[in-house]
Amino acid sequence: AALIGTIYRLRAGVHQKRNSIDAAIGDLSFALQLDGQRTLQYLIERVRMLEAAGRREQAIADYQQALELSPNNTDVRNSLTRLKGRT
Repeated sequence: AALIGTIYRLRAGVHQKRNSIDAAIGDLSFALQLDGQRTLQYLIERVRMLEAAGRREQAIADYQQALELSPNNTDVRNSLTRLKGRT
């Protein structure tokens, strides 16, 4: 399952380069389900796509989930604080 998750993650990158953000987010979401060892990495990649697409609430939810997985991750904490501070 981890290999298939990696394939979906790579395909998400291709979708992103083609500006197919919905497809990229969908592939990363599927990769998250398949590869539990890379959950944090995939979450951070997805949250950046969500943020770039203007999906603030979804991005905040992903940052919160990432922070639960890695409570001492200052990059995630700072990004969440920054995003919550936007109006």
